[in-house]
Amino acid sequence: FRYGTVIDDSILGIGFEDMDLAMDEEDRLWAVTDTGWAFKFKKPGKLEHKTKVIDRPIENIRFAIHKGVIYMTSNDKIERLDVVQIRLDQAQAEKDKRAMEAAE
Repeated sequence: FRYGTVIDDSILGIGFEDMDLAMDEEDRLWAVTDTGWAFKFKKPGKLEHKTKVIDRPIENIRFAIHKGVIYMTSNDKIERLDVVQIRLDQAQAEKDKRAMEAAE
């Protein structure tokens, strides 16, 4: 950003070229990068969580967020990504993986 840093690289990481920012219904800041990561902030500079929401590059990312659901424009269509469900699925997959490793 020409006037200074909006979100530090230590939070967003490196390797993305585009991102978009939006506020949810609770006035919480969200960021989504073109690498498929979604970031939710508790307050300025304080990350609540980051979630990999899509496994492909996103061109010209633009999105809105409502009740944990990202509505993103991509390739002339609107995609709906339920971040809450994605996080639950990822947590269950991790739990299942640990259980399989412990059983071996």
